[in-house]
Amino acid sequence: MRKSRIVLIGMILLCISLLTACEGRGLPSISPELLASKKSVLFVTSPNINPAIKTSVETALPNWREAHQITYDWMQDMPDINEDVKKKMKEKTYDYIYVIGNDLVPSAVQASTELTQNKWTLLQDQANADNNAIQDHPNLVVQYVDTSVLQTQVEAWVESKIAARTSIEWVTTASKPIPSAWAPSEEADHIVLLDNNPEWLKQLKFQISSHRSEWVVLYAPADASVIQKLKAIGTPVMNVNASTANLNWDEILKNSVQTLSDQAWKSGKKSYNANELKELKLS
Repeated sequence: MRKSRIVLIGMILLCISLLTACEGRGLPSISPELLASKKSVLFVTSPNINPAIKTSVETALPNWREAHQITYDWMQDMPDINEDVKKKMKEKTYDYIYVIGNDLVPSAVQASTELTQNKWTLLQDQANADNNAIQDHPNLVVQYVDTSVLQTQVEAWVESKIAARTSIEWVTTASKPIPSAWAPSEEADHIVLLDNNPEWLKQLKFQISSHRSEWVVLYAPADASVIQKLKAIGTPVMNVNASTANLNWDEILKNSVQTLSDQAWKSGKKSYNANELKELKLS
């Protein structure tokens, strides 16, 4: 009887020892270094972005979490970064905020000056002529489409029209004169300035009719209302400031997360590289 009791006690002690060992293996300790390396990210996307961009983000974010220990939230179809959105941003601490969509850029730039505890990255989805107007901030990255390569396309298009003796009406502003090789002084009556003639549209229609012009070229950047009025005339319009960018969003997001993993985030403006921008052409 005494021997059986000793065996029973021994078995109980053995079980307790095994349970303790299993418990230790089941709850591994997390090192302070690993905890410190974990980052949180918020993605904000415009309702006007291409659906393919959403697909790329939807695919990338789980990989950010599993391969790079990055937690994330995603606010979709945001028309702007308004006070309600900023309130939600303040409710949870995010190390990085990524904003995708040109129409979100103005409000996101403003929000970055208010929520300075976050590092902001604005990813343009199309070319934007106003990049130079975006001020640098120490907590802001703006990644943009470099439109300098369009100049070659514009020059080739214009020169082909001139060689074909096509009549063109030019629409621009005083601060952006038409190159003399394209519109010499003797053809000054083919130019309409937007900023010194309130009747510019009436004048343009008159010139188109008088010269039997086949094209209107918008040479200076203009707002949507001007472009709409030009298109309503009925004569084909070439807007040399408008372009279509074919971006590789899988590559952009892969490079973005690598930057975070390398702790290489640095404020400033930078253009998409050759692997991220597959094609840029005049619209």
